[in-house]
Amino acid sequence: MSKIALYICGALAALAVLAPVSAQAQDVETVQKAAIQKLNLAGRKAMLSQRIAQAVCFASHGLDPLNTKQQVQQAQWLFEMELGQMRDGDAAQGVAAETDQAALEAISQMASLWSPFNDALSGWMGWSGDVAKHVTSIYQTNQTLAEQAEVLAGVLRDRFLAAGALPEDAAQKLVTKHQLRMLTQKISKEYCFVAYNHEKADYAPALKASMRQYDLLTAALIDGSPELRLTPAGPEAAAQLNRARSEYNRIAPILEFAVAGEALPSDYNLLVMNQTSLMLAELNKASFSFEKSAAN
Repeated sequence: MSKIALYICGALAALAVLAPVSAQAQDVETVQKAAIQKLNLAGRKAMLSQRIAQAVCFASHGLDPLNTKQQVQQAQWLFEMELGQMRDGDAAQGVAAETDQAALEAISQMASLWSPFNDALSGWMGWSGDVAKHVTSIYQTNQTLAEQAEVLAGVLRDRFLAAGALPEDAAQKLVTKHQLRMLTQKISKEYCFVAYNHEKADYAPALKASMRQYDLLTAALIDGSPELRLTPAGPEAAAQLNRARSEYNRIAPILEFAVAGEALPSDYNLLVMNQTSLMLAELNKASFSFEKSAAN
């Protein structure tokens, strides 16, 4: 056999070995991307529930009501669409229909909570029926909806870990960053409730607890936390988280004043709403960095 023939045979043999390895690598990447996508869909529900409630609070008191209602309508549509995607799948978006019984039960529970919440939201936006009653319903049920979204995220995380679809550190970071995004909107919501005296005795302590939780989770994501099974964030994600924390520090004194029961100038309300939007923008960038890291 000539040297050329031997070379060709060797090259073909090498390709035969590499092809299954390459296919296996692609399969792993596909599984990881699907897991990340499902965790993102679940985690975003918690954040959206809080975004809607804080927007309803501010708009109900005359703070940029037209623009805020448009944001609420968009969040309402997104929540509804993604809830269906998680349950039934969406081939166009590459989302597989859910088949795990525990996850389906968690999705069903969320849907049962979403239905009356969504009805109250539609009534508020259309100013139909008893608007005050709609607002009260939204205020009373948004946190339960967020908690159920976190239950679903936990169910999915545990399943993906058991199946080896994601490393533990990557799964924990994805879940924790969604908790941080939810807290950003929750802090704004609770500030609004305190500022406008909605059950102030209940929401002032809740705001203080959310602020502490925000500080703890931010530090855990940046520096790592053995307790939460988190390793330190990479340089890019850490820088984005620190920028989000800098935006938070601009309003932290105002939040402390609210917790203490101080009288607050009305222009603080818009400042808090705007700053939490800036915080969320930086957290969204950090989310993308964590997703890139998880998929590698």
